[in-house]
Amino acid sequence: MKLLHDLPLSTRIAGSALLLVALGALTLMFVEEAHLREVYFGQQRAHLEEAFHFNELRLTQEIDTLRRNTRFLAATPPISGIMRAARNNGYDTRDGNTNEQWEERLRQIFSPFLLAHPEYYQLNYIKIADQGREIAHLTSRNGQVEIMPPDRLRSMAGQDYSAATMKIASGRVDLSNIDLSREEGKNDQPHIPTIQASAPVFDDNGKIFGLIVLYLDLRPLLQSAAFNLPPGVFALITDRHGRYLLRPEPLRAIGFAAESGNGIRTDFPTLAAALDPRTPKFMPLRKLTTKSAAQYLAAGRIHYDADNPDQFLLLTYHLTDDVARRFVTIPRIHLITGFATLLLICGIMLLVLRRIFSPLEQLTASAIEITAGTRNVRLPPDDGGEIGHLIKAIDIMRTELSNREQEILQINEGLERQVARRTNELATANKLLLHEISARKRALNDVESLFRRNLALMNIAMDGIHILDMQGNLVEANKAFYQMLGYSEELRSDLKVTDWDMQFSQEELQAAFKDLIGKQIMIETRYRRKDGTIFDVEIACSGVELAGWGYIYAVSRDISERKLTESALRQKQIMIDTAMDGFWLTDTQGILLEANEAYARMSGYTVPELIGLHISHLETKEQPEEVSGHIAKIVAEGYDFFETRHQHKNGHEIDIEVAARYLADFQQIFVFCRDITKRKQAALELQHNQELLKEAERLGKLGSWELDLAGGVLHWSEEVYRIFELDPARGAPSYENFLNAIHPDDRDGVNHAYHRSLQDQQPYHIEHRLLFADGRIKWVSEHCTSTFDLSGKPLRSLGMVQDITEHKEAEEEILALALHDQLTGLPNRRYFLERLGAALSASTRHDDFGAVLFIDMDNFKTLNDTRGHETGDLMLIEVANRLGSCLREVDIAARLGGDEFVVQIGDLGNDRDKALHRAGLVAEHIRKALAQPYILNDHPHHSSPSIGVTLYHGKDASVDTVLQRADTAMYQAKNSGRNKVCFFDPATVPEG
Repeated sequence: MKLLHDLPLSTRIAGSALLLVALGALTLMFVEEAHLREVYFGQQRAHLEEAFHFNELRLTQEIDTLRRNTRFLAATPPISGIMRAARNNGYDTRDGNTNEQWEERLRQIFSPFLLAHPEYYQLNYIKIADQGREIAHLTSRNGQVEIMPPDRLRSMAGQDYSAATMKIASGRVDLSNIDLSREEGKNDQPHIPTIQASAPVFDDNGKIFGLIVLYLDLRPLLQSAAFNLPPGVFALITDRHGRYLLRPEPLRAIGFAAESGNGIRTDFPTLAAALDPRTPKFMPLRKLTTKSAAQYLAAGRIHYDADNPDQFLLLTYHLTDDVARRFVTIPRIHLITGFATLLLICGIMLLVLRRIFSPLEQLTASAIEITAGTRNVRLPPDDGGEIGHLIKAIDIMRTELSNREQEILQINEGLERQVARRTNELATANKLLLHEISARKRALNDVESLFRRNLALMNIAMDGIHILDMQGNLVEANKAFYQMLGYSEELRSDLKVTDWDMQFSQEELQAAFKDLIGKQIMIETRYRRKDGTIFDVEIACSGVELAGWGYIYAVSRDISERKLTESALRQKQIMIDTAMDGFWLTDTQGILLEANEAYARMSGYTVPELIGLHISHLETKEQPEEVSGHIAKIVAEGYDFFETRHQHKNGHEIDIEVAARYLADFQQIFVFCRDITKRKQAALELQHNQELLKEAERLGKLGSWELDLAGGVLHWSEEVYRIFELDPARGAPSYENFLNAIHPDDRDGVNHAYHRSLQDQQPYHIEHRLLFADGRIKWVSEHCTSTFDLSGKPLRSLGMVQDITEHKEAEEEILALALHDQLTGLPNRRYFLERLGAALSASTRHDDFGAVLFIDMDNFKTLNDTRGHETGDLMLIEVANRLGSCLREVDIAARLGGDEFVVQIGDLGNDRDKALHRAGLVAEHIRKALAQPYILNDHPHHSSPSIGVTLYHGKDASVDTVLQRADTAMYQAKNSGRNKVCFFDPATVPEG
């Protein structure tokens, strides 16, 4: 303490100020870092949870599509044809194809399917009835489909998926565990994580005949989980056992066997609970402290198999503490700059204080010289203020001392002369004594008059004037002093200084009174009134000694209101200096009068550098004349709130948010501002991400929507508006508008599926149609998941809608390939038999006749043998074209195989003879058209048809019987010389 006491006063003041500012800066730094951390991790939690739900919807959609495509492949026509051929020793009697022909057609359908769906890696059809032998094995690699030759097909008996699939019912699909793709019992290279979907194929007796197995390549889905993540965040994906499927180090996800003891349970033991299906599905971002370093994890289970809740993937988002610190820690350069600025300010303050207190040192030296007797002492210059008053008082004291010495010298000289002359003056002494007495009486009267004058001045003074003796007793006081304390003048003799001055004890006051003799001081203290209230006072007092007695003369002034004003000003200044927002004060010309440290840090300037600058020197968004106009607007309106840009001292620009108010009483503009640069950058980044998402939705024809069930607010992305062909400007969407756009036949099913998902708290997927005003129809696929509170009440639904019209058209095209002859484009046997069955039913309802024509081209085999099958194919195509030109749109022509064609004609009326006549006319027209020469490769060829005709009426005969009758009539035409039309006559021609 002695060391501190010996330091100069300016050094102690500067050190105390430095300590207070440093403590305030540290506190501000800790508060700012805590705020940054809270904002950063709040944004990361929301972003990662949204990313998790997006990937969950995408995976479940892909798995649902996998199920649907597996069921579709299991229902293709070659599957049924292979079963029929297997029942009849390898020959399908219905369609006339062998088992090998059906297997080849199956591969022809499977191959374009894999080309149209590159996400599928492999497609197998396994015949369970033949010890699990493969019938078709196709693999898709790099846009090419490899069909395994029949001699390499092997038995798949004993596979895990075979046993599981054989236990499920018809129409169901079994999903396997996620595994690496294998070929010949070994893992493929490169490794492909796959999931297998297998569907059973049942024969007519309800027994399993075969299996369709479709392999989905999961790599694109897994890799897409790492897209559009915040900086420093990467994704980990494991299966339900904790084995890695995706991790930044590729070698950690290439095989399960090598990693069986080092999965995510080992790397992150905290995530073991997330692998338990009984725990909550999603774990928000939380901090995990390990031996190596702190890190942050968010994880969630994606249950991709609704039939088996134990089948899931674990999607984990990982964020290291080092990355997080870069976003939530104030840069070190800012701290160093701040503390350097603090030291600079302290140095400047120390120099200023020393400059201020240097006159005291000079004054002390001068006082010592005066005490030693030196009168011609040079005092410091008078710079005003308290020190200036002290210099004036000492100068007056020096002048008075000099005058007193001169007076004493003169008195001594006069006494000497008087002593010398005393004897001579005794004669006149009486006269002089009488004159002296008269003069003294006059002087005494003058003193009494002056005393009464001074007493009157004391009583009318507004300040409290009082006189104390050295014991602190009140000797005299004016009325203002009594009124100030609340005492009456009658109590003067009983009052002591300790009755109103509560700051010091009696002993301390007496010691202070002794030191005050011959001095004048100005102090501030607190008085206590008679009623006990405390108030602040300012006292000017001096000590004098009269006739050996010491007295204290004091003038007291109540400064309570001034203290309150000073306290309010200090609080206002502290609030401005410690505010996180920037503050500055300008006059009506735009000149900065004040600024706080927050704005100084924001702009890169120091506070002294800012004072005196014109605001246009900092403004970059407005020109100087625009700044002047803006100031005039604020002065006229009194207030403005706006955004602008200021230039940092180092040259870069910052975005700020400004609130300005004009105070007319002071002719000044008070301004608070906030740095919103990061907020602007975040908004731009968010806008960029939203534009990327919109473009991705547009390219994939995949829109997203969100329904706030509490507020009833539905939000659609732009792609949803495009899919539904609605204008966003015509109003906000609603659930009712959504239902109205659905095809009436699908509307109740969609509404029921959505409300059922809310009741069961499960995601849902449905495909349905949209019906537009012009009659067009779109197919869409809907996926939806919802969130619920702890009581199970639904809060929000998040969904995706995809335009799958092209996909549906592709399915219809594949189905058309299965029902039409690939060479001629005509319907095949299967399609014709279905249409003929429908025609028999229609004939029953309408009670009318129809006809079937069986056509065989004469000498076709000779053409094939002599000129080749390619020329024969050209003739068959021409036959199909001529048939089409001879028929109505309601009639149908089909190719049964080889050179055999059939025609079905309906609506021939309910009169048998007329029906025979009309059928005969059509048959004759066809015969003439087909008998014309054929120009094949620039060479003519002559061929004629043999046509058999039979009528049908209702269901008096089956489909097979009608076709057999037409075939019999055709052979009658051939046996009668060919190029003829013959009618089936049951009276003359036996059936069969």
